[in-house]
Amino acid sequence: MQFNENNTFYLISQIGVENKLKLHVFKGSKLEEKVLDLSTIKFTDNANRTLTFKEVIALHPIRKMENSSGNSLVEATFATKMYVQPNKILISFDHKSIQTQILEIDLQTFAIIEKIFPQPQLRQPGRSNSFINSGNVFQCKANAEELAFEVKNYEAGDLLTSHRFSVNDTVSFKNSPLLSQTGTKPPRLFKNTAKFLSRMNESDIALSAYLLPNNNFLLTIGGTRNVTSPTAVFLGATVLAAEVLVGGGFGDPLFDPDRLQVAFFDSLFDENFKHLTDESEPLAIDFISNFVNENREISLESTFKFRDFYVFGYYDAKEKQYVFRKFEDGFGQSNTPFFKKRPAIETGF
Repeated sequence: MQFNENNTFYLISQIGVENKLKLHVFKGSKLEEKVLDLSTIKFTDNANRTLTFKEVIALHPIRKMENSSGNSLVEATFATKMYVQPNKILISFDHKSIQTQILEIDLQTFAIIEKIFPQPQLRQPGRSNSFINSGNVFQCKANAEELAFEVKNYEAGDLLTSHRFSVNDTVSFKNSPLLSQTGTKPPRLFKNTAKFLSRMNESDIALSAYLLPNNNFLLTIGGTRNVTSPTAVFLGATVLAAEVLVGGGFGDPLFDPDRLQVAFFDSLFDENFKHLTDESEPLAIDFISNFVNENREISLESTFKFRDFYVFGYYDAKEKQYVFRKFEDGFGQSNTPFFKKRPAIETGF
């Protein structure tokens, strides 16, 4: 796994069978190696059995999240996530349903701080997950009877907002219908909250948070599962678009495109986590997903953020050239060629 921070390139790897990580730090022409000893960190499972760091990541591999470009529910389904932040990285662990365990690693001193955030409580056991964005820890827990959602401040641990609903309730904080999508089939509405929660109980819980340009938060809450009946490749806007953005793919068994089914709804909150009833505008990732859907002949896709918009690059087999297109959040986005009819080597990046 690799990442860049503060003009420094980092390569992170596990050391053999040890409970350690090694950071290869490339700065200019210099290379340093730093060993992070995690053997003293206590991990336990839902039965309170002791686990080693090596055992945890063997069961739940680390997945790097991309806050600047958004992450799909599929990406957010991972129980162990890594977030790159200014001068530090955070690794969150949600393998234990009652809590989110976070390791904060200082990239200057390489000191490790551990933080524990309790998950919301339900009347019956449930599945849970978390997501970190803009100094906030978003947590969700669900079973067949109810769903609870909370946001806490990362530094202080203060509870910023809390919502829940059960089988007989309407979801008061949603900005979209309760939806299910399988393959390339159009999304379908759940008939009621009970059916949505039943599906959540059969799925791996996930939530993702995206900070909009106006400092509002767009949240997607739901779950993913593999279904037995094969379907076409899944290219839904909510899921695949962010896969394209983060450079992810369906190589992992979790991402079997012929079997992936997603249940979800969207919520919109302001910067103080007051629920907004406004209609949320589409994101650049949605437009990119639609573009991919309509242009199946393209290949070698890549996406990156530039200033306040996204650039989607692809090879156009018909035109025999590599093309960059500009995509923006909101209804006013232009979907225009960014470097029209110029080869990639002339982009100036």
